[in-house]
Amino acid sequence: MQTKTTPKRLDFWIKFLGEQELPALCSTVRNLELLADDDVSPLANLGRSVMHDNALTTRILRVANSVTYHKGGAQITTLSRAAVVLGFDVMRNICLTAKLLSTMVDQELVDEVVYKILLTQMARSFQAAMIGRMMQQQHSEHVREEVFIASLLFHLGETAFWSSGLPEVNQLACTLQDCSNEDQRQQAIKDIIGGRFKQLTLALVTQWGLGDMLQKALSPPRSASAEVQSITKANELSVALSEGERDKSAVLIAECAELLGEDHEAFERRLELCLQATTKLSKAYGASELGSFLCTSITPAPIKVVSAAPAAKPFDQQKQLQVLSQLAALAGAKSDFNPILQLVLEGLVDGVGLNRACVLLLSKDKRQLTPKMAYGDQCLALKAQLQLSMADNPLLGQLLRDKTMMYYQSDCQAWHQCLPPQTKINLRAPALGALIKEQHNQTCCLGAIVLENKAIGLVYCDSHLLLTEQQVQGASLFWQQANLCLNLAYQR
Repeated sequence: MQTKTTPKRLDFWIKFLGEQELPALCSTVRNLELLADDDVSPLANLGRSVMHDNALTTRILRVANSVTYHKGGAQITTLSRAAVVLGFDVMRNICLTAKLLSTMVDQELVDEVVYKILLTQMARSFQAAMIGRMMQQQHSEHVREEVFIASLLFHLGETAFWSSGLPEVNQLACTLQDCSNEDQRQQAIKDIIGGRFKQLTLALVTQWGLGDMLQKALSPPRSASAEVQSITKANELSVALSEGERDKSAVLIAECAELLGEDHEAFERRLELCLQATTKLSKAYGASELGSFLCTSITPAPIKVVSAAPAAKPFDQQKQLQVLSQLAALAGAKSDFNPILQLVLEGLVDGVGLNRACVLLLSKDKRQLTPKMAYGDQCLALKAQLQLSMADNPLLGQLLRDKTMMYYQSDCQAWHQCLPPQTKINLRAPALGALIKEQHNQTCCLGAIVLENKAIGLVYCDSHLLLTEQQVQGASLFWQQANLCLNLAYQR
């Protein structure tokens, strides 16, 4: 049962979220705005301002090479090259988006209900940003990027509130579940924060100096420009698509097409492509957790009958080489562990062809393995399921002691070493066995993460199909590269 707290005034939340909860994000925003006013060399200064943040640099380069921003030619491998190719406005907004997504998505909230609310809101905001940008096709890059950021931050106050982790957050989440209409919902919000989320957003936007266009969208004048209207429409459409409201979505699509003076069917086609691009770009930003909450088509998918033969994911050698190249670059720099591990997970899923992958770290008392990050199908659910006790799963103890990699295949109902001579392992892991059965998986792989000859955790990955010999070798290669890169980065 939730313990009720004394309601706090709106000015408390404005100050707390702006100065205590999100200081790094606030600092990034202000630094980027200062760079925008630099008439001498804003691109060079922008590159220098983020070079110290390896995780941010990795995300920026992935986004810069995505189909949304990279229109062909050689791959962009440095921030200076990205700045020249993309221009200041695009680079600045990629930096801000990457920082916002990493700040919100990486929140380690205890309450899973709140985390789902947060991811839902972040997915809607990101989708709205992509729709808003798409609606500015006839405008300059500067306008497209300004609308993108304004659409992304349109619900900044609400997003920041859900990420704060204060007791009031859980209390409101519980209360909203009992609300039957919008009036009750707004009253519940007012009781907790002393106002509306829109007021909180407007206050933060003003405090952070986030530009006139966003402020106008939050408190629109009577004769708002088409750009300002598109910010509002993009957010409304994103919510309707997310909630599966077909009739409301159809009305909003028609209104958007009319606003742009565009043929209805032509706008629908562009919107469909935009929704597909949004999912791909969220992965480039390292925010694959949003995937389950993004709408991928304006046409609802037909109800699926459970298939006895799930489709195989491709074994993509080109993707593997790309990820291995990026890992080598990170190993050569003083990189954080997170971008290295994130790339390894992407290589296992998008390159080797596994369904899901997850990094688990050993607790200080060495009794528990806890998920740190996940990638692939239903990765949020996977993190919730993979809380592994060392005492209850003796196989894990041997895996970490031997600092090795093992895999399970349902056709032989046993665990084997990945490396030759691939001997059979007689120990069991009941928790993993139950998960394999529940998910109807045919294969599961585990590899110890070793730092300075000490096992600190493991990489988990699974598949609905039996692995080929080629895939087993691919998974083993990425496990070995993970340990090599982590140790090289640690030694520098």
